[in-house]
Amino acid sequence: YNELIKRHNILLNPNTHPVAAWLGQLGFTMSLGGVVATGVANATQVPLITLPWLGSRYGFSKAISQILRAYKDFIDPATLNTESLFDASKSAKIGGGERRMLTELIRRGRIDLTQTMDLSGRAAQDNLSRVAREYGTAKHRIMQLLGFTFHAPEVANRQVTALATYRLEKARPIAGETTEQAETRAIDAADRAVRETQFIYTQENRPRYMSGNVLRVLTMFKQYSQNIAFLYGRAAYVWLKANNATAEERQTAKKQLFSMLGLQFAAAGALGLPFVGTVASLFTAVLSGLKDDDEKWDWEVEFRKWLAEAVGKAPAEVLSHGVSRLTPWDMAARLGQADLFFRAPQREREGRAAAMDWATSFAGPVLGYAVNAYLGAVDLAKGIGQANAGHFMRGVEELTPAVARNWIKTLRYELEGGVRTRDQYKQLDLDYAEKLGQFFGFAPARSAEMYEGITAIKNKEHRMLERRNELLDLYAAAVKDRDAEARQEVMRDIREFNERNRYLAIRGDTLLRSLRGRAKHEAGMKEGLYLPRTREPLRKEGEFANL
Repeated sequence: YNELIKRHNILLNPNTHPVAAWLGQLGFTMSLGGVVATGVANATQVPLITLPWLGSRYGFSKAISQILRAYKDFIDPATLNTESLFDASKSAKIGGGERRMLTELIRRGRIDLTQTMDLSGRAAQDNLSRVAREYGTAKHRIMQLLGFTFHAPEVANRQVTALATYRLEKARPIAGETTEQAETRAIDAADRAVRETQFIYTQENRPRYMSGNVLRVLTMFKQYSQNIAFLYGRAAYVWLKANNATAEERQTAKKQLFSMLGLQFAAAGALGLPFVGTVASLFTAVLSGLKDDDEKWDWEVEFRKWLAEAVGKAPAEVLSHGVSRLTPWDMAARLGQADLFFRAPQREREGRAAAMDWATSFAGPVLGYAVNAYLGAVDLAKGIGQANAGHFMRGVEELTPAVARNWIKTLRYELEGGVRTRDQYKQLDLDYAEKLGQFFGFAPARSAEMYEGITAIKNKEHRMLERRNELLDLYAAAVKDRDAEARQEVMRDIREFNERNRYLAIRGDTLLRSLRGRAKHEAGMKEGLYLPRTREPLRKEGEFANL
């Protein structure tokens, strides 16, 4: 009751600030608008979510058959339009009852109000958006154009889901039921299927904790995550909570849960399963805390190394990231559900750099846009100043919306002859299939694999160097304090470190150089700063503070 009162007050007193609405439109434009790969990822919602939902209730063979039939009927060239590409409600391929069902769901807002409209700021002002679509304004035409690659697959998802469910439900007659009652039941079933598998993105259906002006921006793109999390959680709850569900309901929930997990595994691999990243990271953090400081390990890297050794590189990539790794294009990043609510930084860093990585992860994409804008401006200026085309194009990439960013990146790959570092060292050659995929927003699979390997190496290097420097600091402190016991303890840790990391071994001459260097720094400290002798003239720059 209290929750309903709070939500009712929000609906009666909407307070969406224009800045928050504008930031939502910015996020949509910069991240999703016009990107074909986003639309393709969105189109997988029927096989990955609707199919398990229908299969667990009506049988998987029947569900697959009706979904395929619904797609066939949906793709009617006679209904081609600029709003959603196809519109099954106007197709001559479907029956009168099915057309009435689609019309009714459109009236209820189950098909028309999609996530594109919510992300572009139109779902919160439904009447205005309808007027704008009818008469047109420059702003809404641009948003409609950018949203087409996302909106069209989502309308297809909803109409296909509705048609398949309606037909499956109508095929289950109930004794003594009239034709009208059967149609009403089938419409309600289609309504439920769309709501539970394609979700409702109207403003009033937003979780209250995602509603305020600040939270709306911080939780941008998270309404889908919340719905997916609930779908998994609800199925698990019904299956495991025997006293709150019938045996049939528990069996249905079990089939739905395990079929969703199985299909998700096929699409995005073991590393793309729901929350596996968050749970495994927490488990690893606890486990690493119980080990020695130089024994910390990365669970994902260890898992992938074990897979590669057990089954070979190519099968291991499929098992870890899904079947898209068999193609030139990677879809694991778009389809993965390991980090639904926030994504932990991939690179291990320290201090302010690490704080900024975590801040951008928690604060949502808007802070990321600001950071990219700054980096893009720096690259742009450097590219112009040095007449460096690579830096210039990287700067343009970071400043432009996603759709243009993919085009520019493809052009850069073509001009540079493949993937290069910022210092213009070639890392990887790309073929034309990979470049074509990048043009439409599909990252090259080989490039994704390469960067994952580089990240694993750099993170390991960071941990080892951090531990090595820590041991040198501890040894220096023990010598300075003339603490023989602490010195022996540090030497024991150093020997253990050397056994595990011979390529970074701390030897006697290493310790001696470290102590001499520290003594030299302390002896040469002047006015709060040590400078090598060759750089002493630089002190003139600080004379204003030290006169």
